[in-house]
Amino acid sequence: MSNIDAIINSIKEIFNMSEENISSLSVMLNNIDSNHIFNKFGLESEEYSFSKDELISRTNLLNALMEIILENPNLDIIKKDERKKILITLYGTTASLYEQLLEQYNNNIFEDITYLVMYSMLSYLADKQTISNLVIEEYNEKLLKNKYMLHNMDTIKKLEFNTYYLIILMVSNIKNYDGLVNLNSNINNAQKLLDEAQEIELSKDEINIENGMKISSFGNIIYLTVLLKEYLFAGKITSEENQDIYSLIDIYSYNAFHLLGMEDIELKIVGHLLKYTYEQIADNSIWNIAEKSPMIRQFIENNLSDKNKYIYSLLPSQRDVISEVLTPKKSIIVGMPTSSGKSLLAEMQILFSLHNYKTEDYKPTVCYVVPTNALIDQVKRDLKEDFKGFEFNIETALPFYDVDEIEEEILTRKHIDILISTPEKLESLIRQEHSSISNMRLVIMDEAHNLGDKSRGSKFELLLAAVKHKMKDVNFMLLSPFISNGNQIGEWLADSEKNSAVISMEWTPTRQYIGCNLLKKHKFVSVLEFYKSSRNQLSSENIEIKLRSNPFDVKEELGESSLNTAVKLCIILNDFIEQDGNILILCEGPGTSKNLANQIAKYYIDNGKLKDISSKPEINKALEIIKLESNEEDVLLECIKYGVCYHNSGLSSLVKGTIEELIRNNHVKLIFATTTLAQGMNFPINTVIFQTVKFRGHEGRDFTNAEFWNIAGRAGRAYKDKEGYIILSYANSQKETRNKVKRYIKADLEEVISSLNVFFFGDNQISFDYNFLKNTDNAPVLNLMQYINHVLNIGYDYNINPMDMAKIRTILNDSFLYHSLSKEEGYINAQRKLNTFVTQYVRHINDKKKDDLLKADKLGISDVSYSKVKSIVGAFISGLKEQGDNEYKASEVILQTKNLDRLAKIIEIIDRIPEIKIEMSSYGKFDPSSIAKLLLGWVNGEKIGDIAARVRREDQSLQDAIEVCNRYLNSQMKSYMPWGINIYQELSYDLNTDNAKMLPSYIYYGVSDKEAVIISKAGVPRFAAKNVLHVLKSEHSEVEISVKNLETLRELIRKIEPNSYHIENVSGNIIKEIVDNMV
Repeated sequence: MSNIDAIINSIKEIFNMSEENISSLSVMLNNIDSNHIFNKFGLESEEYSFSKDELISRTNLLNALMEIILENPNLDIIKKDERKKILITLYGTTASLYEQLLEQYNNNIFEDITYLVMYSMLSYLADKQTISNLVIEEYNEKLLKNKYMLHNMDTIKKLEFNTYYLIILMVSNIKNYDGLVNLNSNINNAQKLLDEAQEIELSKDEINIENGMKISSFGNIIYLTVLLKEYLFAGKITSEENQDIYSLIDIYSYNAFHLLGMEDIELKIVGHLLKYTYEQIADNSIWNIAEKSPMIRQFIENNLSDKNKYIYSLLPSQRDVISEVLTPKKSIIVGMPTSSGKSLLAEMQILFSLHNYKTEDYKPTVCYVVPTNALIDQVKRDLKEDFKGFEFNIETALPFYDVDEIEEEILTRKHIDILISTPEKLESLIRQEHSSISNMRLVIMDEAHNLGDKSRGSKFELLLAAVKHKMKDVNFMLLSPFISNGNQIGEWLADSEKNSAVISMEWTPTRQYIGCNLLKKHKFVSVLEFYKSSRNQLSSENIEIKLRSNPFDVKEELGESSLNTAVKLCIILNDFIEQDGNILILCEGPGTSKNLANQIAKYYIDNGKLKDISSKPEINKALEIIKLESNEEDVLLECIKYGVCYHNSGLSSLVKGTIEELIRNNHVKLIFATTTLAQGMNFPINTVIFQTVKFRGHEGRDFTNAEFWNIAGRAGRAYKDKEGYIILSYANSQKETRNKVKRYIKADLEEVISSLNVFFFGDNQISFDYNFLKNTDNAPVLNLMQYINHVLNIGYDYNINPMDMAKIRTILNDSFLYHSLSKEEGYINAQRKLNTFVTQYVRHINDKKKDDLLKADKLGISDVSYSKVKSIVGAFISGLKEQGDNEYKASEVILQTKNLDRLAKIIEIIDRIPEIKIEMSSYGKFDPSSIAKLLLGWVNGEKIGDIAARVRREDQSLQDAIEVCNRYLNSQMKSYMPWGINIYQELSYDLNTDNAKMLPSYIYYGVSDKEAVIISKAGVPRFAAKNVLHVLKSEHSEVEISVKNLETLRELIRKIEPNSYHIENVSGNIIKEIVDNMV
């Protein structure tokens, strides 16, 4: 039975209502969410439309039930374990009826405030304050326009109004210092009115007892509000001997309630709910966790001294789990929907760990693991901003395998408090037993559902296994919106259920409605069909909304010959484009996102639905950056002018970052993006439309539930939207479209299964043959081989006897693979299969040279890969030397001779290493010559446009070639090429000079000297590196460009004047703003 049904049954039993009235009430309560959808599209439903009298009658009934339940904790008709859930549903349901009263009958601001105070309090009690805050803001705008109406009220009415308004302000989101000033101003006004009302009553010949009681009641509410405000923003109460906020709430809320008498029922209900609402506000206070750690208290105090942004209250999701997070347990698994506040929980755990594990001679390090290169800098910026009151050393590890001398100096010059890394780099540091992580005490893994990813999941899993095996004192915190088997993962990491905390919350900041677009009546009619899900309260199986556009009219307007993707999207967008909120259209690939953005932007520009916003400074800055990184032909330039963008892997990292900033600051209406935008990025979206739920490529598979909800879950912006919309575009048929959306609704969460399981499932055989391992599908086996090779190296020095075999198997028993496998097939089968694998692998390495195994472990590749590439490199160098040619060292070829053909040969060799993925996939087949051109131009400082002009094919536009280059630079060039070059250098004895040692960093940053690497490490973007170096050397020649002077260099860079920047035709002010923001 649902909570709504429980409410109706309770009413039926307590109030003895007729079946007809019960039926009417049931229809109203079960279709509240339906009204929100109809209102969104400006429609009215006779079936779900109710008169003012009906709404008031039902709110009175629900209020009466609420009073009875609150005052009778042991009510027989409600089970004790269901009481809290029913009350929360009752609060939310009643609040929704008040919301309808406010929306439909909002002509009188005094009458409205009685509805609003009830709506606001009930919404807060129902944990829907992120939604009610928007209704409060709408009322504030109306109040500003109609303040004159207050002048005509008598003093007591004004006092009542101001008292109500104070309660409303207390349950709203006070964002910053200005909001606090406004609250204090209203408190002062209320206190003045209180004094005035008291004077008027006392001056009368005969005191009106009812007025006197009412005035006294309001006085108690005002005073209690002052006390609560003091607690929220100072963490303590100095104006009362009694410091317990809850005792004070009990005393003064009771006084207010008792003094009101029984004359005014609405006032009486407000007085009663005041206690519960203010208790909830106190429960949500961030001060409740201040005693967990002095650092957390300092964080709160620092935050409330920053006038621009306050965090004084926890979201419901954070409130309910924070005490479970701030514990010394071995593993904490946090499963919470997108935008529900995981980041703050992680930050509190960081502070908790850095303080609790610190001693006089020991400083702990927290390692924050992110899945992508792009997230490294974003997380660092966010942590530096949020922890700016602390003197934490927050560093990043470059996401390639090697550690060069500059990174070595950065990682070892002083203790690192927080290190941000990809899993691959952290694994490398663990292999090297690097001193930067010797004090690692906590690993936080963001987007932890990647453990189940087919291509990289084994890396994540084996990293955790390595930490668990080698660093016994390290604790784990895994963050994800989508883990249903958190208990299994937590128990694996903690070795016991007792030492693991698994936190799962379903709270989201907005209502979310998910549905699909269907074409009906021979495709002449387009509708949206919304469905009931765990993320909304729809009672009907589906709600149908007819869209206003005729599909064939839109087809003609776009000049298309069929109802293609652009047409179908415009049919949907026509009903959204003029509404508040931005829209993300998830596209199947980079080309699709660009083409759709261009075509649909033109459509809405031509019909006047999109206006030119290029006069905005933020848009103008973005236009300059796009010109700098691309060319004048880029269609993104015209799109951005009208608040439209596309986001895909073909954009440079600087342009992508600029677009993400525009999205975060609500300067973009339409975003056409691929899945690259979703991975961990925090941005606000109102509506998500899926043009596809299928990946491109030879597999063509559908999104997993995690991949789908990682994007869909962003619909609805906290404190900006009352609801978010998720829509799947029409597929091949109504049935197929419906089935897809219902599949994602049904399976919101999914288990994370070890990506290695598939190789051990059933009777599958694992081969150590090079050709088997070269297949990209078998990457997890390579990772497992690397892991075991490392264990054999550090644990046994490759001297294995039969007794050791059991020990090695025991180490593998510690892996998530074993936990998953034993769950699927039973522990006996799991033990047998792991034993077989270990035995086969040990036999395999018996014939290997120890030195080769050591080198493979050092370089982070399998012994099979190492043996293969070693023989290829040896043959290559011998062949050259036989011809009297000694030009084989990569550092000389790239930095000195710039021999394109020779570099192409080296790239061919690197491509033979199974772990290294350096193909330029956009060109259909492996093209070492194009990769060599790109690599040479990139390291030697050429503009991307100039590189692209040499790389592009005859049938390819320059802009398309630029996007291919950017795609490669954002992925293979930064993730794999430095690693691959380093392996080749190791095998070709090319690590003797400074330039040779620095080559992987040169490749990563796209520079060709050590000083440029240091400047890049300081945060200076590649296009400005030469300019900045020139200014520093000419104006501050006394300051050495070195790692030890990194902070000094950052200060000097921020002092560079705009007129010192000379980069093409871009304004010096804009260049300075970009550089200053990044350093």
